[in-house]
Amino acid sequence: LENEPTIAYIDTFTVMEPDNFFFYNEYVNDQIYINNAKVTPLNQDLYVSPTGDDNNSGTTTDEPLKTIARALINIASDSSHPNTIHIADGIYSPSLTNEKFPLNCRSYISLEGEDKYTTILDAEYISPIFYSSLDLERSYSLKNLTFQHSDKGYTVQINQPRNVFLQDLILKENLVDGASALVVSSISSTLTDSTNIYLNNIEIIDNVGRTGAAFGVIVDLTAENLLIKNNTPEYNSHTILGGGLKIGGHYLYPDRHNVRIINTEITNNVNAMWEWPNGASAIKISERTNVDIINCTLSGNISEEGDGAAIVLDGYDVDLNIYNSILYGDDPREILLEDPYYEDEPITVNISNSLIMGGEEDIEYGSTNVVNWLEGNLDEDPLFVGDGDYPFILSEFSACIDAGTMDLPEGITLPEFDLAGNPRIYGGAVDMGAYEWSPVSSEEETIDNSSLLTNNLTNYPNPFNPSTTISFSISNEQSEHNQQATVKIYNVKGQLVKTLMDAQVSPGEFNIIWQGTDNSNKRVASGTYFVKLNVNEEERSVKKITVVK
Repeated sequence: LENEPTIAYIDTFTVMEPDNFFFYNEYVNDQIYINNAKVTPLNQDLYVSPTGDDNNSGTTTDEPLKTIARALINIASDSSHPNTIHIADGIYSPSLTNEKFPLNCRSYISLEGEDKYTTILDAEYISPIFYSSLDLERSYSLKNLTFQHSDKGYTVQINQPRNVFLQDLILKENLVDGASALVVSSISSTLTDSTNIYLNNIEIIDNVGRTGAAFGVIVDLTAENLLIKNNTPEYNSHTILGGGLKIGGHYLYPDRHNVRIINTEITNNVNAMWEWPNGASAIKISERTNVDIINCTLSGNISEEGDGAAIVLDGYDVDLNIYNSILYGDDPREILLEDPYYEDEPITVNISNSLIMGGEEDIEYGSTNVVNWLEGNLDEDPLFVGDGDYPFILSEFSACIDAGTMDLPEGITLPEFDLAGNPRIYGGAVDMGAYEWSPVSSEEETIDNSSLLTNNLTNYPNPFNPSTTISFSISNEQSEHNQQATVKIYNVKGQLVKTLMDAQVSPGEFNIIWQGTDNSNKRVASGTYFVKLNVNEEERSVKKITVVK
């Protein structure tokens, strides 16, 4: 009977005291009696490596387990003693390491890779990769990982989050027909404690499916430094949606859905919503939702069918606040507000210190909605640089420079760096968009990405954190006398970051360690940098290097 207790007698089970990871109990008065267990979980950090063995203890880097799935079985944790599964660099997949996907999360147990570019979970288009089930898991994190080549509806799904932290992740090249690469949602109307979730430095790129990411229903979510680009629909699918990001509550749940999107680029996503007339190519926002969009850049997003826009708002009781952002070059327009379900609960949009292509006149309001066009807004070409690793950086004549405001919602703090790793505020005022412009001084030089000279300059590891060794040689030139050699680090704008060498040296082989700091010995932001070798004031070699965190 539905409300009767379940009594289970088990001779041998995986563990003696199973939580919902091992044995799902629908009713709190279920009774389970276990005589024997195969595994005694360890309440400590565990280690995993592609060269490990699931018969190892996993307690040290010298004796790692082989699969993450096995580590999730072997580890124990609780609120007073949270633990981490440390994942070594390499590819974890069904064919290479016998990895079992999808992985199911557990409370107070985090997964942390070495480097998001080189610690890769590859589902080989067989299954999803990570799933948070319905037993209210809490207080865990995913860090420094790539999730790629998933299938069957989603890549990473976080249900009913409680203090969940996602940092330095890449979700790429996934087929997620029917859902999104990243799904974060709560599906219960009886939640009584916090649903906080924080995202930082997440790349959601080149995925095929409904949207790149979806945040839904009773979640208090803050997302900083997201890159959501090149996500497209599955044209052979009955759902045919696509686009960048979906945010929304639900008419059955009265709680407000609060989302803050900060310092984020959403570009070149495609929506093909053929089932309804209005498709959102960058952000779709629906009922009972409050969204703050701060210092974001939306550009090049396309809605292929219907009226459509980069940002589409529908439902009812929706508030959107846009600060310091750039919406430019999206097709067919930037913002569309559909008529609310209930006339007494209209959609409200407040826009300040932002560049909106087409201006206020090009925003489609609907019949009862409200758009407040506040101070500091622009309608002109933002003058993006248009090429390189960061094509949406502002060029020096952009009207968006120093045109932002620091009069932001209570509790909002801008990150220290922009998406290119440059200081978020330069010259005492913040720019519009996800990138901060700063001038190149007389000590700073332009780096040409297209013609890097690397034959006499190497570094290892690359990408790196926290340090890398830069190696080069200096040969005899005319004589064996000392020669003036300089080795300097520059950022993507050609600004000098660190001088590693400036000295008279004899010919020979050299190794210099860069600790990832600038000339003030402060840690630099993650991103792309260039190391340049000059000998006797003549450029000899330039190499691109990457700092990760």
